[in-house]
Amino acid sequence: MSGILQTAASWHPASSGNGLLTGLVSYYKLDEASGSALDAHSSNNLTENGTVGTTTGIINGARTSTSTANYFSLSSPTALQNANVSVSFWVRFTSWSEYDSPVSLTNGFDWNNGFGFYRFGASFTVVWFVERYDTDKVHTGTLSTGVTYHIVGTFDNTSKVLNVYVDGTLANTATLTGISIDYTSTVMRMLYAGSGTSPNMWVDECGVWSRALSSTDVTAIYNAGACLPYGSYTS
Repeated sequence: MSGILQTAASWHPASSGNGLLTGLVSYYKLDEASGSALDAHSSNNLTENGTVGTTTGIINGARTSTSTANYFSLSSPTALQNANVSVSFWVRFTSWSEYDSPVSLTNGFDWNNGFGFYRFGASFTVVWFVERYDTDKVHTGTLSTGVTYHIVGTFDNTSKVLNVYVDGTLANTATLTGISIDYTSTVMRMLYAGSGTSPNMWVDECGVWSRALSSTDVTAIYNAGACLPYGSYTS
């Protein structure tokens, strides 16, 4: 479905929802016309820094940034700091800039704690990491600017398996050694310019779970390109 936007009239939710409320910590629809990114599932709202823009997303609105000054954050996000984690979101990059981060929960520019996503390399890949951005990671493979993607990263603290999915399909996997996520001094950020350059991207429909989503869960969210909306999730 890459590159095709959906509106509320074109939703085709699965009947079961695949238990996507199980372990869901926060969900950001990103439909706001301005201001903070509100948590539709809980109370972990993200504070607006600067002025984050709006655009058409995969479902209704999305939030966008083209400046290092414009992003969302949440300090000391205790509810989001779990041993097992999954993050799902839709994203479109309008230009390429290394280390820009659609979603992350890290200790700042060091990225040696927490988890997150960042753009990397001349081939334009998105990296999903836990704990250390440079070693404990998997990548999506080559992506393109101007195309809408559904990206999901998962980490199972028992098996130590790190997975990244693109448009409902497993893109890459790794089994880490001796890794558990350290959340010391971490901050939740969205639409963040990790290297100080302009982010030039939009993000929509972002969920965070305290468990590793299954491939069935990921496929349900992607829903063959129609996008299963948060309101159709079941317990």
